[in-house]
Amino acid sequence: MLIVGGPLAALKLGPQDSGEKPAPPLANAVRAQYAAGEKASSVDPDTKVSAGVSMAARPWGTQVVLELANVKGPLTCGLVAVGKDGKRQTVTTWAVPKGGYGIPGGAAKWNREPLYAAGGAGFNRGDIDHFEVTTTEGKRLAKVNV
Repeated sequence: MLIVGGPLAALKLGPQDSGEKPAPPLANAVRAQYAAGEKASSVDPDTKVSAGVSMAARPWGTQVVLELANVKGPLTCGLVAVGKDGKRQTVTTWAVPKGGYGIPGGAAKWNREPLYAAGGAGFNRGDIDHFEVTTTEGKRLAKVNV
C-alpha cells in the first residue's frame, strides 16, 4: 500500500494481508534510506508511540525517513521538523488505519509492522532541533530530539 502525502511519500512496508508477499522495491529503498541515515528515536511517555527519524543532509535541505510504531487509528498524522529558531516545516503526512501500525499482537501482519514515511525538510540538518509526530487535530503523539 502506498499512501502519498506531504513532500514525498509515506509507505506501509508490510503486506496488506496475512499472505507472505515481498516488500515492493520502493519500500525496500525507503528501509535502506532509514538504515543509512543519522538516527534518533524516542517513545512518548504518555502515548507510548515509538518514533524514530533517520536524517541525511542534501543540497536542498534534509532527507527524513520516519519509523513509527505502537500507533492506533483511525488517525491522520504528520511529521513536522522544528528548527532551532522555532520555525516549523511539514515533512510528510499519512493515514493510520483502525488496526494501527507496529502493534504487538496486531490482527494482521501489516498491523504488527511499523510504518516508514519518507519526506524532506528545507532546513539544513544542523538547523533542526526536533521532530514532532502529530495528528491533524494538533495532538502530539511523539517528539524526537535530534
